[in-house]
Amino acid sequence: MRRFFSSLFIFLLAACSSEIVVKEESAAHVSMSPKAFIIKEEVNLRAGHHTKSDIIGKMKDGDALYILKNKAGWYHVKTDEGKTGWVRSDMAGPKELCRTCLARAFANSIMPAFRGNIFFDKKETYKVIYLTFEDEFYESEQKARNQAKKTGAAYQKKVYPGEVEIRVLKPESNDLFTKVGLPAIGMADLPVPVLSTGYIISLNEQNYQVALSVAVSAEIAGNDMLSLARSVSSKYGYPINKVEIYLRDETDHKKCLLYYLEDKDGEFYQYDCK
Repeated sequence: MRRFFSSLFIFLLAACSSEIVVKEESAAHVSMSPKAFIIKEEVNLRAGHHTKSDIIGKMKDGDALYILKNKAGWYHVKTDEGKTGWVRSDMAGPKELCRTCLARAFANSIMPAFRGNIFFDKKETYKVIYLTFEDEFYESEQKARNQAKKTGAAYQKKVYPGEVEIRVLKPESNDLFTKVGLPAIGMADLPVPVLSTGYIISLNEQNYQVALSVAVSAEIAGNDMLSLARSVSSKYGYPINKVEIYLRDETDHKKCLLYYLEDKDGEFYQYDCK
C-alpha cells in the first residue's frame, strides 16, 4: 500500500527556503493591502512582471501574501516574511481558493466532530484521503463506511468538490480496513482568470454556475470595466453554463460598479449595481 502523509504535511508547504532580495514596502502600505494566498502547488516569485524576469524565490500552495498592485496581469506582492516580488494574478487568490488553507481548517476544526483523523495522499492530494476513527466505528465495515461517507460529504463541501476516494485505515496501522468512493459534487479544478487590473475578492461555483467578485479602481472608464468583465467571462466554457461578475470599488467592496451576466441567452450588464 502506498505510504500516506498526514495533514501535517500540508502545514509544511508554507515553508519557503529561498532567499529573496527585494525592496521593502512601508508597513502602512501593507496594512491597507488585501491579503491573498498562493493557490498552485508551487509558484515562482519573480523580480519583474513577466516570465523572462529573474526568479528570486519560490512560493508554495497556502503561502500568504499581500497584493500591493496589479500590473498587466501580475500582482506585485509582499510576503509575510517582508519580501516583495511578482506573481501572475491567476496564481494567488482569496482563502476560499486555497485548498491547503481549507484542508488545514477541516483537519483542525471539523474533523474532530467526526471523531477521527484525516490524512492526505502525497501524489493525489485532496483526491485521495485516509481516515481513522474511534474504536466503535470498527465494529463492522458498514459502520466504518457510513462514517466515512458522512465525513467525505463534509469534506467535499468544505475542501474539494471533485470525485474523492476515501480509504479507512485500521487503528494504529497502515493497513486498509475499507474504502468508499464519492462522485463529484462540483468542479474539482475551477479556472482562475488572469486579471489585467484589480484583484479577486471571491470566486464560487455551484451547479456549474460561477459567481465572481473583483475589486477595481472606481476611476476605470465604464467601457474598460465592461471589457474586463467580458474578458473574465470568456475564460469559462463548458461545463460552466452561467457566469456572474461583480466589479466592486477597491476602497469599498459594498459598492458595485458593474454587474455582468452571461448565460445561454447572451449577456446582460448594469452599471452602478446594488
